Amino acid sequence: MKTKGKKKKESKKDQQLKEYISLIFHEHKGRYGYRKIHAVLNNQYQLPVSEKVVRRLMRELGLKCQSRMKRKQPVKVKKATSAGYIYENLLKRGSSPKVVLAPVMKVC
Repeated sequence: MKTKGKKKKESKKDQQLKEYISLIFHEHKGRYGYRKIHAVLNNQYQLPVSEKVVRRLMRELGLKCQSRMKRKQPVKVKKATSAGYIYENLLKRGSSPKVVLAPVMKVC
């Protein structure tokens, strides 16, 4: 990320936070992102830090958490036709055209 102007010198607080962040990150095998690291810093270490600061320091350290893999859905084989999917005939009824008989006329 490009910034205009002079680069700021790292404060002692930022250096201390970077140590804590990298410790927490590697302790949990790279599974914690900036939100969970922020929660751990606030709850366990009682360091009031904003999420934005944690995110910025993680970016400077080059730490990224592992994203979850999406589960692949099993592929069902469908018979494709132009009209869409044609379901099986479970009732075993014939679909032949019905024959309509003409009424018989009585001759008297």
